[in-house]
Amino acid sequence: MKNYVKHICIEGIDTSGKTTLALKVAQVRGWQYHHEGVPPAEGSLLEHYASLLLRNESTVFDRLHVGECAYAPVMRGQSRLSDADMKLMQRLIMATGTAIVICDPMLEVVINRWNSIDRAEYLKTQESFSRVWRRFHDFYSINCYHDEGDYPDPEKLIKVSQSLTACPRDVVGSPTAKYLFVGERCNAKPEEFHLPFFSTSGSSGYLNERIAEAGFSEAEIAFTNALDVYGKEVDIHDKRQPNQTLIALGGVAHKILEAQGLIHRTLRHPQYFRRFRSSQSDEYTSALRAIRESSHDANIAFV
Repeated sequence: MKNYVKHICIEGIDTSGKTTLALKVAQVRGWQYHHEGVPPAEGSLLEHYASLLLRNESTVFDRLHVGECAYAPVMRGQSRLSDADMKLMQRLIMATGTAIVICDPMLEVVINRWNSIDRAEYLKTQESFSRVWRRFHDFYSINCYHDEGDYPDPEKLIKVSQSLTACPRDVVGSPTAKYLFVGERCNAKPEEFHLPFFSTSGSSGYLNERIAEAGFSEAEIAFTNALDVYGKEVDIHDKRQPNQTLIALGGVAHKILEAQGLIHRTLRHPQYFRRFRSSQSDEYTSALRAIRESSHDANIAFV
């Protein structure tokens, strides 16, 4: 079973020490170093950042998606990443065992450093600088660690990253998920970006909304597909964790799980409800909630 490659993402306001830390950690671990600058003006920013996390070489990122959420509202009025986008990024961060480290010295420390640099390419006022610092300071997600030292400790960061685990390839979500949702096949060409239910629109967006309504936490869910992008059947035994509850989404996933001898629950594919029973989304939510609240294992079909 091949797992995702792990990464480290180092974030923080300018002068917080993130670049020095990122270079040092990359050197110590022998990993690639990647500086992420101004985000691309065109295309999906979610797919851009997610694609970087799908690299096959372990990488220390000097900025990634958190910088967009901290700087963009101050510099441009709003972030191009929605709350739903950030939730999906969190799933991939968990899946890849990526450690997010916020370099977070006291505001007075970074302001003193900021006052001593050439500001031609930086925030122009102390007020805007303080607003960006606050957004980094308040940021939290799973796998996120704030280093509040004036000079972050690379050894401490390395220990944090080593404690994290990753999911098998083509699984998105928590490595310790209690529930594994199994879809049919990603609706994308092989050469295009594809991850299971990794979208805020269409059936993926519909499913993610219903899952949240049903009370599932991000720490207890993961997603994969029964067919790969070429239409070849996937061995779900290689994707699941021990004691996971498998939830087949639609008839194709149900038949494949059944043929592989895997006990599971079955739901209609979210696309069916989105297209033909859109006014009955509460029924889909109720079915999901019933699965979450059920304690016995059986091949039960819902809705």
